Amino acid sequence: MHLPYLYTETAFNHQGDFDYLKKCIEATAEAGFNGIKFQIVLDLNELMSAKHKSYKLISGFVFTKEEWVRIIDYAFELDLDIIVMPLDKASANLIAEIQDRIKFIDIHSVSFYDKHLLHEISKINKPIILGVGGRTISEIDEKLNYFQNVSILMVGFQSFPSHVKDVRLGKISFLQRKYPDLLIGYADHSSNLSDDTISTNEWAYLLGASIFEKHITLEEESDRVDNTSSIGKEKLAEVKIRIDRLSNEVLLSEKDSYYSGFSDKELDYRNRQKVFVASRDLNEDHLLTEQDLILKMSDSEDGITDIKDIIGRKIQSTIEKDQAITSEILH
Repeated sequence: MHLPYLYTETAFNHQGDFDYLKKCIEATAEAGFNGIKFQIVLDLNELMSAKHKSYKLISGFVFTKEEWVRIIDYAFELDLDIIVMPLDKASANLIAEIQDRIKFIDIHSVSFYDKHLLHEISKINKPIILGVGGRTISEIDEKLNYFQNVSILMVGFQSFPSHVKDVRLGKISFLQRKYPDLLIGYADHSSNLSDDTISTNEWAYLLGASIFEKHITLEEESDRVDNTSSIGKEKLAEVKIRIDRLSNEVLLSEKDSYYSGFSDKELDYRNRQKVFVASRDLNEDHLLTEQDLILKMSDSEDGITDIKDIIGRKIQSTIEKDQAITSEILH
């Protein structure tokens, strides 16, 4: 079981407000997340038709290249990993210039067949997160053949908001079995008004996901872009607490579970087992036989359970009936 890795997704919730986005970066760090993701577009005309219903709105949200560098530098200064989603060739070229600060490159589903953008991304030697929402196995395999550095398959999609029955979280365990060398992630887009906005991440972890993406907002009850599935700092922190608890207390690895000893409570439970006690009063230097012993529950914490460790040995002092046989009283 891999340790959980969590990052926030800012998308266009910033609405072109530089200071707002800086506060989202700060909230991400304060919530204890590992990283933050930015969707970067420099040339909107390459991403979206001027006739698209959202073109005019989104055109007001586009930062300059210099502003993006300042944003990424600020997140880097707060010790956050940087995940970037280039949406046009110019943004891919920007990422190539500052790739020393980049942890992962995320490929948006809308760009799945944009061969020119994908070609630019393929030149950057950074691990790739591949969104597989709405994608067939053959499409996934085609991209795995094209890119040699895909490290994460990300389940989930945005449908404003997404419902768990539509996401089909069982894909996580299927993908984990089919692609054992890759990490499986979950990008949650549940309604921020539903308990699912926290719970589905726990379910995803139980199914095998170890990478988690959550949309961030500073104002859950506002009508900002992407706000229906975005959550604030307090809920982000709760998501982390819940997943960390699963990681630390529930889903231990086989090695942790069976080869690194017992917890104090489990050791107490184990020590309730029957141990060998004297079946009668025995004198000092008595040579122990099977007739001298009987298994019973005892308060002794170091009682002996294997009769081979006792038979044929002498006791160092007189012991009473029902007294536990311990290594300290044996010659």
